[in-house]
Amino acid sequence: MCAAFTLYAAGEWTTESLAEHLSARGLTTRPTPRRPAKPVAAKTIGKTASNTYYRGLVTWRGGDHPATTSPS
Repeated sequence: MCAAFTLYAAGEWTTESLAEHLSARGLTTRPTPRRPAKPVAAKTIGKTASNTYYRGLVTWRGGDHPATTSPS
């Protein structure tokens, strides 16, 4: 899914066209015991791409800050 964010961030893809592209490449949702896997919807891509966590930001003390990884 990381490649999807890179494509979307380039500004050349809409969520709809990106969803079609990812579906053609075989990306699906995770199946559960009650729900089979299905292609990722454009709405899901839009919601995920607008989430600050997935954009690499952490909200702390009222502001968004770049996320960093701790040294191993």
